[in-house]
Amino acid sequence: MKKGEVSKIWLTAQKINKNLIKKFPAINPIILQILANREISDFKNFLKTDFNKGQHNPFLLSDVKKTRDRILRAQKDKEKILIFGHFDCDGVCAATLLSEVLEKLKIKQEVYISERSEGYHINEKLFDQFKNEKISLIITVDFGITDIRAGELCQRKGIDLVITDHHQPPKKLPKAFAIINPYLSKRYPFKELSGTGVVYKLISGLINDEKFLKWSLDLVALATVADVVPLVDENRIFTKYGLIVLKKTRRLGLCELYKKAGIDRKNINTYTVGFQIAPRLNASGRMDHALSSYYLLKTKNKNQAEKIATKLNELNSKRQIVLDKSLKEALDKIKKNKLDKNKMIIVSDKGWAEGILGLIAGKITEMFSRPSIVLCEDGDFLRGSARSIDQFHITNALREYEDILERVGGHKKAAGLTIKKKLIKDLYDKLVSFAYQKISDRDIIPKIKIDTKIKPSNLTKNFWKNLQILEPYGYGNPKPVFATHDLMVKNTRPMGDKGKHLSLNLSDGKNFFRAVGFEMGNLYKIIKPGDKVNIAYNLDLNCWNGNENLELRLIDIKKVNI
Repeated sequence: MKKGEVSKIWLTAQKINKNLIKKFPAINPIILQILANREISDFKNFLKTDFNKGQHNPFLLSDVKKTRDRILRAQKDKEKILIFGHFDCDGVCAATLLSEVLEKLKIKQEVYISERSEGYHINEKLFDQFKNEKISLIITVDFGITDIRAGELCQRKGIDLVITDHHQPPKKLPKAFAIINPYLSKRYPFKELSGTGVVYKLISGLINDEKFLKWSLDLVALATVADVVPLVDENRIFTKYGLIVLKKTRRLGLCELYKKAGIDRKNINTYTVGFQIAPRLNASGRMDHALSSYYLLKTKNKNQAEKIATKLNELNSKRQIVLDKSLKEALDKIKKNKLDKNKMIIVSDKGWAEGILGLIAGKITEMFSRPSIVLCEDGDFLRGSARSIDQFHITNALREYEDILERVGGHKKAAGLTIKKKLIKDLYDKLVSFAYQKISDRDIIPKIKIDTKIKPSNLTKNFWKNLQILEPYGYGNPKPVFATHDLMVKNTRPMGDKGKHLSLNLSDGKNFFRAVGFEMGNLYKIIKPGDKVNIAYNLDLNCWNGNENLELRLIDIKKVNI
């Protein structure tokens, strides 16, 4: 479905109690409404985001003290540590962060970033190599919680294994020297850290250097936004302060990447990270090898930084071309086989690159408003990525059928899996049946959550500035969505290549507003001057040629019957 189709349900949040407004007279009532909609109860701390007071004691996380002591023993005994990192942006940032703190402690180290083909496990063929290189301690970052075999092999080879991970733990855990995972820590109050966030908590317990910790927040912010974990609690603090560091970053690689991507560092926000920086860091793991992104973040050589940034930019362009082609093929299969008639979509192709399966699944779930699994062939196996809607925990669903899966792991809304080709029909039938039990018809109707209905008189620059206190926006703290009714369309025009977007001038009779509907060019022939409309939108400030004007970024538009 494209933006602008009128089949979406608008769900306007219930109005807050007037007593709440009286209790917090210093806070704008609309902002209070937005906070309540996000189920945030500690308004003052959320709006203040105190760097020190807002963080939890790292030693409440299971095995942080044990791991700290083991690392310090390695430092004392001059042991060599292997950092084993996952291949996505979160894993690369986590590996970089841990590597930098080990360097600071002058501990010998090796860093290994896995290839996508290795999945979420340590390649068994590497263990003899590790032993020959006198590795006595392996620390995984952003993965390892499902790697039972790695635990067994480490024990056999006399290597201590520390797993730092943030994914949902399985029932059976690997045998490891230590496991740091918020989900396994009953005393730790916040469960939804990124993989790099978990490493940051570890190093917070390992060193007492506030300056180093603050300058490291660029990596934590990158990972937190890229891995789409909720921007609340500690993640909000890491992202808010991390964005400041990203604007001032000393990393030569990021500075060069900003140039290649045309990023103005003064205006870096969560959108810049999520849609411009992170995709380029992820591109190496999707299309080549994630080591390139690791080297970009670590390099102190300007020429090397420029070369790697150029490479990542090119890989990202290639990824976009491959994604567009593969997505079209997937949509053709869905249409031809009427796969969207089910409450879960499962589609596969032997020609799709494994690195873009999650992106395809994300697009399918967004377009059809239902869980999806996208798979590619690998010999006798199918490897895939899954994405889901809010109402359906995809990883838990897959674990219902763990007996026929080779591998599975992930979060509530995203998962990875491997299955034998001969078992895919069995899995398909079971998952589709399970989805019908758990997902209602209403769940799969596209919805827009409206924070509050707002009068045109509220749409001022001053109000927009007040809204900035809610930033940074992202998953768990989305950009506020407003609805305004009964606006008159004064004029319309198509925008962009082939009229892909829509520009409108709207009025309530007193005030005039510019509204832009990205990907809504199809409505140009439907919405006409003189029409009355209701709109759902985000509020933004458009800065152009030194001028600042409020702009309504349309999410949906509905004609009003007069």
